[in-house]
Amino acid sequence: MSDKRTVILAGGGTGGHLTPGLAVVQELRRRDPAIRVVFVGSDRPIDQKLLTGHDRRVIAPLPLQTAWRSPGKFVRAWWRARSQSWQLLEELHPPIVIGLGGLASVPVLLAAQRRGIPTLLLEQNVIPGRANRWLARHADRVCVSFAETLPNLPHPGRGVVTGNPVRPEFAALAMVRRDEVVTRPSVLILGGSQGAQPLNAALAECLREVSPAWRAFDWVHQSGESGVAELQAAYGRAGLAAEVAPFLDDLDRRLPTAAVVISRAGATTLAELACAGVATVLVPYPQAADDHQRANARAYSARGGAVVVDHEGAEPFPQRLGETLLHLLDDPPARHGLARQIRSLAHPDAAARVVDEIDELASRAARGFG
Repeated sequence: MSDKRTVILAGGGTGGHLTPGLAVVQELRRRDPAIRVVFVGSDRPIDQKLLTGHDRRVIAPLPLQTAWRSPGKFVRAWWRARSQSWQLLEELHPPIVIGLGGLASVPVLLAAQRRGIPTLLLEQNVIPGRANRWLARHADRVCVSFAETLPNLPHPGRGVVTGNPVRPEFAALAMVRRDEVVTRPSVLILGGSQGAQPLNAALAECLREVSPAWRAFDWVHQSGESGVAELQAAYGRAGLAAEVAPFLDDLDRRLPTAAVVISRAGATTLAELACAGVATVLVPYPQAADDHQRANARAYSARGGAVVVDHEGAEPFPQRLGETLLHLLDDPPARHGLARQIRSLAHPDAAARVVDEIDELASRAARGFG
């Protein structure tokens, strides 16, 4: 007998996996404040940080690379994760299990599928991750951010385009009228959790020669943990008012005044930028698994919602990035056009649509919520 007020969300290991899950949880609790939510996944620092205060269980197999170096250790860890997953399902009797992506989602999702418990996956990227490609073979529903994802699923008919769930503070930005004239607009650079250093170096190179018009903008640069002092010096030499920080945790407040954002192309960041409706230059991280960031960026670019500057090209990367930035900062109509187009790609109701799918699956299995 399932507990109709308990739901498991399995996966994690990155903010891109966890943040949509947290948005879904907020919507679940908005509809039913008494619902019990249990996160199951890895013990990485990002999981510990983002899931502070939540009911969290660590059930994670070792990375696949371990199978080649220490096959016995890998197999023992896998069987331990499998046993823990079965025990957890016996303890909680959830009506549905939600997969957030990543290897940490696999043991619990497989156990749920083998027990006949409905499973729903969140897939944020155009190219599904390896864990979701495997789990999607037997998943009841896959909620995707991009229509381009559907042909990449083993059963496209089980996919539904809901958009990528974002936190309420970002969803609310989609309803805010962007002021075409702000007192002091900003340029916002977001290096992401990986690959910030190549983007930092390119920006420092761009700052060697700047247009006087650039001094009309504040510059805010999320740099990652290293290179802060070097970037601050580069902005100072260029005569630009700049804030350089390893991490920015208040993007929902900063985006409404941004004239241009330069960003990696992680799916969760893209969803937040679309809600904000800000002119965006995407620089896909070239080492992303299956080159999924480039596929995400191209999906936005194809709809006129972003300009893409790849690291590789006929001209040096810093030169192409600088030329793109120069064009946008000196051409307000071009910026406004990009801003309108990217906002047309927003799904501020994505969390609600995902929870609708959760409710429908649970009800169909005669295990509906409350």
